[in-house]
Amino acid sequence: MEIECNGSNILLQKILICDLWRCYGQSNMEFPLKNAATGSEELKDMKENNSLRLFKLNSIKETDNTPWDSLTLIKTNQLKFFSGQWQICNKNAAENFSAVAYYFGKKIQEEENIPIGLIQIDVGGSPIESWISRYIMEHDNLLVDMLNNWRKSDFIMPWVRERADTNLKYASSAKQRHPYEPCYNYDSAIDSLTLFPIKGVVWYQGESNTHNVELYQHLFTTLIS
Repeated sequence: MEIECNGSNILLQKILICDLWRCYGQSNMEFPLKNAATGSEELKDMKENNSLRLFKLNSIKETDNTPWDSLTLIKTNQLKFFSGQWQICNKNAAENFSAVAYYFGKKIQEEENIPIGLIQIDVGGSPIESWISRYIMEHDNLLVDMLNNWRKSDFIMPWVRERADTNLKYASSAKQRHPYEPCYNYDSAIDSLTLFPIKGVVWYQGESNTHNVELYQHLFTTLIS
């Protein structure tokens, strides 16, 4: 597609109209194809697949058991925690892409015989409430209290709060944000993607809500809604 206006030209190449799937969750979704049991075999003779497009939103910092530096803290507050770009599926793009998302996309592309686009967004250890919009939580009687002082709240799993406290050890702002915070991943990633007409969602979480199964039932149905 060539766009011409006032003497300027923009040429867009390799345009694809496809079914788009959003793949997100915890480290289960992050687990890369190259580390999968069948990953090496899958990647060994992989040919470029123009009908499968991959978009991985990389985080600026892992939520590992270490304090974050000042630049990471600033960018996190500015909702600049994720960045990425579309790639055609080939060995270089696929090896670090989510194994779960890749195998799903490959299978459905072959079965449906249509182009498929996959968007991968994940944060290791993130609780489900971090992926729900603030508007929804503020208008839900069972969830609204999770927004208040979340790092001290019993609604949030103790392990989640402890890891956030470690990452934010050197934070000077009383309102410092973190990807485990309720609504944060929605604000910094999902919200900017809501104008995309997606076909569906692949969700693969982990164990960061196991302390309150009854509440999780409500959280999960809320996320789906």
